[in-house]
Amino acid sequence: MPKPFDQLSVESFAERLAAFEFRRPITEVHMHHTWMPDRRTWRAHHAAGSDAAVIEGMWRFHMEQRGFSDIAQHLTIAPDGTLWTGRDWNQPPASAVGHNGSRDGIPFMFETIGNFDDGRERLDGVQRAAVVDVIARVQLAFGLEEDALRFHNEMSEKSCPGSGPTVRKEDILADVARRRAELVASGAVARARVRAARGRARDDVEVPDGEPDHESMSAEERARYFPPPSAAATRDLLARAQAAPQGRGLSADEAAKLRPHVINLTDGRFKRSGLYDTTEEDVRAIFAEHLPQWAAAHPDEPLRIVVWAHGGLVDEKSGLAIARKHVDWWKANGAYPIYFVWETGLFDALRSILEAVAGRVRPRGRRDFWDYTTDPVVQAGARALGGVKVWSAMKDDARAAHAEGGGARFVAERLKEFLDARDGEREGDVRLHAVGHSAGSIFHSYFLPLAAELGIRPFESLQLLAPAVRVDEFAQRMLRGGLGAGQVVTGAESLALYTMRKDLERRDNCARVYRKSLLYLIHHALEREGEAAILGLEQSIYGDPGLRAFFGLDGRSPARGRVVWSESKESESRTHGGFDDDAATMTSVATVVLGGKAPREAYRGEGRRAFSLWESSDAWLEEFDLTGVQAPAGDTGREWAEGTARAARARAGRQPQRLALCVGINDYAGQPLEFCVADAEAWGEWLDGQGFDVRFLRDREATHARIRQELERLVGEARSGDVLVFQYAGHGTRLPDVDGEEDDDTDEAVVPFDHEDGALLIDDDFREIFSRVRDGVALTCFMDCCHSGSNTRIFARSTSRRAGKRARFLKPSAELIRAHEAFRAAEAQDRRAERGMGGARGRGSAADRRDRETMRWVSFAACEPWEVALESDGHGDFTRLALQVLEGAAGAALTHKELQRRIVRAFGTDREQTPRLDCNTTAETLVLLQGHARAAGAGGAAAAAGEAAGEAEGEVAGEETASGNGGPGHGAPASTNGGGGSARQDLARIVRELSDIVADL
Repeated sequence: MPKPFDQLSVESFAERLAAFEFRRPITEVHMHHTWMPDRRTWRAHHAAGSDAAVIEGMWRFHMEQRGFSDIAQHLTIAPDGTLWTGRDWNQPPASAVGHNGSRDGIPFMFETIGNFDDGRERLDGVQRAAVVDVIARVQLAFGLEEDALRFHNEMSEKSCPGSGPTVRKEDILADVARRRAELVASGAVARARVRAARGRARDDVEVPDGEPDHESMSAEERARYFPPPSAAATRDLLARAQAAPQGRGLSADEAAKLRPHVINLTDGRFKRSGLYDTTEEDVRAIFAEHLPQWAAAHPDEPLRIVVWAHGGLVDEKSGLAIARKHVDWWKANGAYPIYFVWETGLFDALRSILEAVAGRVRPRGRRDFWDYTTDPVVQAGARALGGVKVWSAMKDDARAAHAEGGGARFVAERLKEFLDARDGEREGDVRLHAVGHSAGSIFHSYFLPLAAELGIRPFESLQLLAPAVRVDEFAQRMLRGGLGAGQVVTGAESLALYTMRKDLERRDNCARVYRKSLLYLIHHALEREGEAAILGLEQSIYGDPGLRAFFGLDGRSPARGRVVWSESKESESRTHGGFDDDAATMTSVATVVLGGKAPREAYRGEGRRAFSLWESSDAWLEEFDLTGVQAPAGDTGREWAEGTARAARARAGRQPQRLALCVGINDYAGQPLEFCVADAEAWGEWLDGQGFDVRFLRDREATHARIRQELERLVGEARSGDVLVFQYAGHGTRLPDVDGEEDDDTDEAVVPFDHEDGALLIDDDFREIFSRVRDGVALTCFMDCCHSGSNTRIFARSTSRRAGKRARFLKPSAELIRAHEAFRAAEAQDRRAERGMGGARGRGSAADRRDRETMRWVSFAACEPWEVALESDGHGDFTRLALQVLEGAAGAALTHKELQRRIVRAFGTDREQTPRLDCNTTAETLVLLQGHARAAGAGGAAAAAGEAAGEAEGEVAGEETASGNGGPGHGAPASTNGGGGSARQDLARIVRELSDIVADL
């Protein structure tokens, strides 16, 4: 297979492997990395559209410098998961001297583009999935065992295919074993066609006596064989890079730079996937390699180690961003930082809770007006919607990290080993310091006592920024003998607390929904006991005699710790989230670490940013800019509804149809469910009684391709006046966003029967299909599944779920995530090819995908995003109760909103899940399964009354022209000064909104 080389997908490779006629058998698989070209070189060419130049560069190097008759390898695997053909598969490779085969059998050799030596690049994502797939398929095609895999370093003195942690052979073999099992189970195994060559053809084979040896390549040879893309291509690449969204993920170089300092935890364990992963080997390398190298480079200074823990509600991207900014600054000032990026997975859960409350509450007016109106509503709503469970689960993660098997305990044990060895050489030259921001104080309330328990010397300082730990829990774990004037902080010689005075706390906000700081929200709504004393609140410090004595604030006790109030010379942060990026605060913290000396390099921070659970999603915040509600331009939900209603009235010559697709899947490999097929059949029976023509997909029938095909048929064939239903019962899941189109970096997905190859139906797929709904067509979905893995943890730990209940959530394994990424990459390539042939399949703008008011369908979900959909007693809980409500309605015209409220009431006050309605504002008052008709009965009267009240209020206040939450068609403001009319009008609105919340909760 000489030049030109062919680019293949994994599927195309499988087809070619099955069809190729081999003249001699493959005896084993040889794995290499290219070393040069590395992934960075490939990325530059890939962005410029010159991928083939990288393969041809290797071919030229092998021919001209190594003296081979062809490129050395049979196959090359690129970072995007695509495969490139190479040497004729019937010819022995140039893999390793003495191991290149014979006329009777040869190894199959592949090169993986990248430099996977320790501290360099990482073999991950779709490239790793392709590597595993190729090994598994070749082995199965030739009847080889799993261990018929040879690394280059087993046949030579080289490190190839890499000495880094992502190319451990035992891990590769484990992945190959799983992939082999999947291929065998799916029947996708085809034995190779081997027609043994005879006579002259058998002997006509040249076995190379060499190997690639890219490591010997000179700088001149690198420039000759792998030059950068052309100047024009480079300019185009730069322009595209500048136009692209910034801040998504880490490059390989950035990750390598952080690895000696940053430890990523989730669920208390090392995180194995996502933007940045951590392994035990990474931690060992910090203490066995990176830290000793730092110490050796600074022999005249004490070894200062700063252990930093950020807040547990910060998402992964934001945690990595602040760590990335801090690391170089600490090192420039003579300290070695170790950062715990403590990702609890609860970021989305608390955001969803406040989002649900914010959808009802629109705070306006003076500060004290909020104190007595909207803030109590937000507090009550956050507590009722599960905020306590979210916060408790986050605290559980902190505890789990320090228990047996936890990631923080593993770090502490390695730190102990390092210090013991260090004391044998230079006793007493290590200075330990700990810093925790917000919930990082909870983390350190476990870490320092654990360090003391392990026999680690006391940390010279513990500095807490806006600490969110409860006073009683801090005292129990950190203060020997409890609160009082004479305590000693466990594991630390000194304590400093940086926080805001109460007036600044009360001027802070949480996403402009809750009009005080996060500490106030924790104090009022997130701890199990309301009004819990929080260490970072001024009222808690002065309200506790023991704390006043401890900090020397009672006028008579010597201070055992100190409080730094903002704003002052030592701290100028005016927001809860601003302390770790405030120049004055960071300078004060560093001065303590440096033994009283000012840092050599000044800290340059913003320091004014408000604490936000949504720092990486500013667009979402704009929805809740409460200075005024702006009506969006263009087609609105109300205009769409009215237009489609007119179209329905105007239709002629065709009888409206009622069509439904019901899907139920029990038969999941590894994590089966019990009652999903029964749900689909129960929905089908009810829909049949409503005059629907129902199609079913059960278990094996419900593949990714079949579900998508049936949905596209359902939507594509519908005409104005038709009514459609899609019902699904099965697993849901949540995966890392692969296309950069989601604000929260995750995709929600339903799990088809054949999901193990990565073929999941994500929210983008449904939006793409459902956005094609024609005017006059009504589409309603009933989804009995859930999408939040973090939330199965919340409920498993924080509630006493009744026996016999099962969650409809599939926690994605690392293998599934890799397979999903590979599947999506192949799909994206197909979509690009379609665009090239004029057959583009659009997804709409990003704004449309986020905007609820552009929805052309109605969806009932089994639970809120932070909850779990459960099944028991023969059905999903949502299905059972929803059908009871529908059957009990006896044909009454229910609006979508009224149906949701009745189902919620059916779950009762002690419910474990809260069904959710998702549609545009206008559709809330339309009648279920009746096109775009409004209710004439009680439900319609209530809706009409609500609209009339909203319109009357809008006429008086000049703010809102209809009921709802400020969506399209619901309020062009007359003023934007925040006053919003008289107090009487505001109070009337608040009372009505509070009534709605109580009814929904």
